Amino acid sequence: MATNSKQDEILAFRKIFDEAFRVKGSQPGPDDWSTCYSIVEIRWTSLALAEQYRKDGDRLKVQKLEEKAEECQQVFSDLAVYLAEERLQ
Repeated sequence: MATNSKQDEILAFRKIFDEAFRVKGSQPGPDDWSTCYSIVEIRWTSLALAEQYRKDGDRLKVQKLEEKAEECQQVFSDLAVYLAEERLQ
């Protein structure tokens, strides 16, 4: 189940990535997806750490890590748009 969840999440992030390039009318460079994907991995690490702290009962750390995971989603989108714009130049 967790694998399907991660696969679904990768597909969702890939759609965001592809849409950024489609809207800008540019093509991604060879390393653009892997650059953006690294942010997805950071998000997963934050969520995994949050789950561990949840088990330990540390609500403050859970909250901060979940906030960071949400920030990663925005950073991913912003980076995809930035890279798409850079490919136009």
